[in-house]
Amino acid sequence: MFRRQGLSVKQPPDSIGIWKKKLIRLIVKPVKRVNPFIGLKSGLQGAALSKKITEVWNLLNETAILVNRTGVRRRFENQLVVLRSQLQKAIANPNIVKEVYSGLTGLRQQLRLSGYDLSMGKYALVFDGFRNDETLGSGFKRVVLFIGEERFYWLTGDENHIMLANAMEQHLSKIPNPEPILEVHSLWFLRTRTAFTLSGSATETAEDYQKLKIRGEADSLLFLSRLKGLN
Repeated sequence: MFRRQGLSVKQPPDSIGIWKKKLIRLIVKPVKRVNPFIGLKSGLQGAALSKKITEVWNLLNETAILVNRTGVRRRFENQLVVLRSQLQKAIANPNIVKEVYSGLTGLRQQLRLSGYDLSMGKYALVFDGFRNDETLGSGFKRVVLFIGEERFYWLTGDENHIMLANAMEQHLSKIPNPEPILEVHSLWFLRTRTAFTLSGSATETAEDYQKLKIRGEADSLLFLSRLKGLN
């Protein structure tokens, strides 16, 4: 305080000094910093897990479709139901995802060991009635198909079906210990990127063609697997 002429006068506040002190306190006060990397690792794990779950779902659905096209679907139906149930609970559990993936790969390996070529699952097997020589203009080819107990034998060519069948019989007669031939079919076939189409020829009887159709539709994936080399 100033005492001037008997009066007490209050000193005006030093506003500049007050702000300096506040500024100093702000500067020296420790600042709590947030690490920008905290949570990043777990976030990446979550994204990777979500992607993996999607991949395994796709594999499960694809495998279920393949199994449904086999003659051994009952062997694997319950296993697929269990795997699907497990995967539904795997939202935040990578171990369950790994178990389901391992189960699917094991199941697919069992199919391969049973003679199924899973790459042939991309083809539809189509039985499309009867055709004559005019079908050559549509891309169809002649083939005689000899069905054995374990594999298929065939011969394609420009000759008529009777000549092709005779040539195939001569070829098989030279094979030591040949397997029994269950059926012989004279057909027209067309293979595209998505389908195998088989039609009967004039030499094929309706009864024989019906037998072929029943065999193919009963286990279309195995049927296609045994026709893999036919082009």
